[in-house]
Amino acid sequence: MGSVNGQTRTYLNGTKTGNYFGGGAALSLGPGSASLSIPPMTAHTTTNFLGAGTTFRYFYGDNSILTGATTLPVKLRASQDLGLLGLLGAGSDVYVEFRNTSNTPIPAGTTTYFKIKEKPTLSGISVAVGGLLGLVELQSINGRGYTSAGDYILNTANTAGGASYNGNESVGNVVGTTAGTTTKMLIDKNGDWYAAVTPDAAYNAARLEVALPSDLRVADIARALEANVYSAFTLSSGGTCNTSPIFTSPGEATGINLNTGIIGGLDLSQLVANPQYAINGVAGQYSSFSSGVASVGVASTVSQTFYYDHTATANDGIHVNLGLSNSLIGLSLLQLNGIVFYAYSGSSEIPVYTKGLGDLASLLGLDLLNLVNIGSSQKNLDFSFNLNVPFDRFKIEFQKGVLGVGVIGDALRIYDVSIAPALPTITVQPTSVNSTNICEGNTASFSVAATVPTGSTGPTYSWQYYDGTSWNTISGANSASYTTGATTASMNNWLYRVLVTGGNPGCPQTVISNEAKLTINPRATAANITVANAAICEGSAATLSPTSTLTAPVTFKWYLDANKATPITTGGNYTVDASGNLTISGLTAINSPYTYYVSVSNSTNCENAAGTLKAVSVTVNTQPVLATIPPQSLCNGQSLDLTTLNPADTKGTTTGTYVWSLTQGGTALSSTTITPSLGLPKTYYVRYTNATCYSDQSVVVTVYAPPTIAAAGTNQNLCNSTTTDLEGNAPIVGTGAWSLVSGPNTPTFTTPSLYNSSVTGLAPGVYLFRWTISSGPCTKSSSDVTVTVFAPPTTANAGSNQSLCGVTSTTLSGNLPTTGSGQWTFKSGPTVPSITSPLSNTTQVKGLVTGTYVFSWIIQNSVCPMSTSDVTITVNPLPSITLQPLVPICANRTEFKINYTNPVNSPTSYTIQWDLTATTAGWAGVTSTPLTGGVISITMPNNVPANTYHGTLTINNGTCSNDMPLNIDIYATPHQPNISIAN
Repeated sequence: MGSVNGQTRTYLNGTKTGNYFGGGAALSLGPGSASLSIPPMTAHTTTNFLGAGTTFRYFYGDNSILTGATTLPVKLRASQDLGLLGLLGAGSDVYVEFRNTSNTPIPAGTTTYFKIKEKPTLSGISVAVGGLLGLVELQSINGRGYTSAGDYILNTANTAGGASYNGNESVGNVVGTTAGTTTKMLIDKNGDWYAAVTPDAAYNAARLEVALPSDLRVADIARALEANVYSAFTLSSGGTCNTSPIFTSPGEATGINLNTGIIGGLDLSQLVANPQYAINGVAGQYSSFSSGVASVGVASTVSQTFYYDHTATANDGIHVNLGLSNSLIGLSLLQLNGIVFYAYSGSSEIPVYTKGLGDLASLLGLDLLNLVNIGSSQKNLDFSFNLNVPFDRFKIEFQKGVLGVGVIGDALRIYDVSIAPALPTITVQPTSVNSTNICEGNTASFSVAATVPTGSTGPTYSWQYYDGTSWNTISGANSASYTTGATTASMNNWLYRVLVTGGNPGCPQTVISNEAKLTINPRATAANITVANAAICEGSAATLSPTSTLTAPVTFKWYLDANKATPITTGGNYTVDASGNLTISGLTAINSPYTYYVSVSNSTNCENAAGTLKAVSVTVNTQPVLATIPPQSLCNGQSLDLTTLNPADTKGTTTGTYVWSLTQGGTALSSTTITPSLGLPKTYYVRYTNATCYSDQSVVVTVYAPPTIAAAGTNQNLCNSTTTDLEGNAPIVGTGAWSLVSGPNTPTFTTPSLYNSSVTGLAPGVYLFRWTISSGPCTKSSSDVTVTVFAPPTTANAGSNQSLCGVTSTTLSGNLPTTGSGQWTFKSGPTVPSITSPLSNTTQVKGLVTGTYVFSWIIQNSVCPMSTSDVTITVNPLPSITLQPLVPICANRTEFKINYTNPVNSPTSYTIQWDLTATTAGWAGVTSTPLTGGVISITMPNNVPANTYHGTLTINNGTCSNDMPLNIDIYATPHQPNISIAN
């Protein structure tokens, strides 16, 4: 293993093998001059048949060669030798295969880097490797991954006598796909070349193949392609602060239009010169783009791709330091979009970011016309920007849109293309809004807003100015805003910008803001202003109207002091109109006189500096201010002495005189005692005069007629209503108002002043409402009305219907009212029975006979609808039969019958239940036995003792049953005589 820039190189230190493939070897013409160099490789051969000569098997080397410490590479030579008579000669393509240490598998997508160091060389034709489309590029040097590759097995045994060769190169099996496995020729910062092979499947061995392209295999030319291989390794991901590219492509070109006969005349370095200089970090060194060579042709695109050792996050940006030829600077932004920036991530060749330089210049506000010169032919464009996507490689491309305008030579230089970790973002750029037309001696302010990704350091700021010669850092200007000192005429048209730094603490990045321009104007003086002093009466407004000798239009500004510390604007006691006239109100004599200051400016002259304003004075004489007189109301026929209303001077003067009149400032009344008539309100005016100033006040006198006599209407009884309309009388004179005197809650009058207003929000209870009619100061008239709201009665429930047998009375059970009172009534039936307590929810009813009765339970509450519920009482007749007398029954019987006659009310069945004595003697009960034929059969117990047995005979007709006593007399069975006859 080895460490480079914080990364770990893990070398493939397993065994190495190589061999020929393709070319003349495939045609059995032999490998010719194709080979793998010995040393460091060794050729494995075996003795031919009968020991005559040797046969080549493969090249091999153990894990001690081609390691990270290797200085002696293996040279891979693919060749085609000169043939005879226009035929292809001997030759072959070659490969070398590295096993990973201990043949350990390497994950899919992991790149193995073959260190080639020196640029591969092609003899017989001059073509640059890895660049010019369709000549060598990926057709020439390619890699693949292999799996199940093992250590080689040597066998040099003589095969004489037919013994087979059993040596084994153990190359394993190719994995992945041709399209999915990429091989890229790369260069590091030292100029060393690498072949980067990335299989799309897991592998434990990597093979590098060197082959002559088929379009160079012509019979009459001998040629060879050679590449050295020093080692092979994988590379761990680098740290966030590894910002520089670890590799660059040697350059790419598309659309080469080669002139006839000069197929070997164009080298890639003529399109992208010194590609490693763009990543070596040496100041002043760069790669250089050209679009072609006139004698050969012009490319459609020329590009260079930069590879980083880790994937930048979406918070990271890119820093690009370019040199643009002066011919590019003169192009439009649309044409500059032919210089395109691409970003890529992972194995995909589809860019995750694409943006033309012209669009970027507009987006970032880049001033391409004010770039710093690099010599006489180039200008420096150094900027950073966010891509807002993850990326691990970045490409800069010349497209035909630029190439087609005649930019051929040293058109584009690349000094640096590095990752900018956690690049700050300028969200608000400094503008010239606060620095345009700055007045000499004033300060100008610039500000910027910037953010850094979460967890990053910064941002910090450093402001600079451009004085027409160079950019200069401003000492101490290290915040998001900068304010200049007092400006001078020499600072006119200076540019200002800020460098914003922040991001990863280990490698903070800097972005440069847009530029803002400073412009400075001269100032006006007091001699440019004319304005007259003013004198007013206290309480009046003073208006000051300035004019100026400056060219119109001009702008006047007013201040309370000569140093402009307190400006005057419209608001409060001040009004400044569009012409700059100042109107002042609220001035008092006690502080008189007042001094005000005015400045002037126009489009070419700034406002007067502090201390050079024009002063103007305002003198204020004492002005009385009368207190407000409240409106007066009289009932018809009343008189009023106006002098009792003389208002006091709120300024405290008492020596003035009062004059009452019918108009403001009019002729005095002949008498100040007035008795106005009914009619519209009348206004009287009084003027108080004190020295040269006066104050007017007025009072409105209204005469009212006595109000209409109030009548609140008829009392109301309501049922469960939350609203009702009141029924007061409409006032002919005066205005009415409803009010609540008492009640269970506070309801709402819809229109309290309306005689028939609705009242809402009522609840059960008694309300007393008052209707009051008023007319000015006259005595009010009132009338009350009672509104009683009854709750609805409890819903009646007369209880369940009853079906009874042979009764004459029963109990009625209705629900107990919670609201209202209840009463039982007889509704229908065969007789009129007697209800014992008709007002009780539970009561007896007597005098029932067989038949159906209906009773009603009624609950009512005053005016509310009553609630009624009916219950049906059905009295059913009892069934019966007439039992016939029994004949004597002896104990030895097993059954006897009881005859019956006269069945009444359709008896259908009978049941016999014996008492304990009979049950003990063995008599069995009878359950629901049909009653038919006039006979009831009864089974006797065996040998039942003589006795009288008691039971109950129940006769049933399906609705009612009737119990009858049953008494059975059992007699002892007489014994047979025992007769003996003597001999």
